[in-house]
Amino acid sequence: MRPVAVTPPPRFLEQVPQAPRLLDRLRQVLRVRHCSPRTEECYVEWAKRYIRFHGLRHPQEMSGPEVSAYLTHLAQTGQVAASTQNQALNALVFLCKHVLGLELGRLDAVPRVCMGELAFGQGKWVGIPILTGYVERSGSES
Repeated sequence: MRPVAVTPPPRFLEQVPQAPRLLDRLRQVLRVRHCSPRTEECYVEWAKRYIRFHGLRHPQEMSGPEVSAYLTHLAQTGQVAASTQNQALNALVFLCKHVLGLELGRLDAVPRVCMGELAFGQGKWVGIPILTGYVERSGSES
């Protein structure tokens, strides 16, 4: 009997170890820091929304102006509450700083959602009611 030559498997069948994907890295860093599962879930969702908002660009290619644009979109178009905008900001800062190693710099130009001022005058609530549903009145009786 002739010995049978054993040929090694083709190289394309070998599994090349790949680096963890971005959202998996985000989850890993959050778990190492002992963040709650709910925080992990929220931060991953904010990262997904941020990436989709910018046309599926990788966050490594983006920085402060893109984060500002997204937060401005949330405040103006999304009409989110102030706490929601803060949560998105914290998630994106965490992603950039602790996962990607990027510094965003100052985000002063972002319009912040706030309650505004409400006052009771002439028997009616008047003011700037961004989150409460009141409408600013010019003092005329309706």
